[in-house]
Amino acid sequence: MIEIVSLILNLLLGSGLILFYSQHKRKQAAEASSAELDVRRNEFDIHRQSVEFLSRQLSEAYTEIDRMQDIINDKRLQILDMLRRTNQLEIDLLNQETIRKKLKMSTCRRADCAEREVENE
Repeated sequence: MIEIVSLILNLLLGSGLILFYSQHKRKQAAEASSAELDVRRNEFDIHRQSVEFLSRQLSEAYTEIDRMQDIINDKRLQILDMLRRTNQLEIDLLNQETIRKKLKMSTCRRADCAEREVENE
């Protein structure tokens, strides 16, 4: 009879320990899962902040690029205008030289010519 009582007590105590151990194990698993979830949330927040920071940096870089492109375009227009003016001056100079040569060729060189022009030197 004592053996039966001992066996029953062992079963009850053993199953109680097993039940306590399994509950403790489930509690630890839940805590570990919760801690892992917190770590993943923190990692996500860090990545989100990094993405936001990089997005702001990229936006600022694009703004700076646009500003520099505007400056380059203005300088390009100035250069094109100077080239146009230089070309026009070269054309004017060539025209002046052509006119001067024509005048020189059309001037009478004879001393007794009525159309002779006196050159001022």
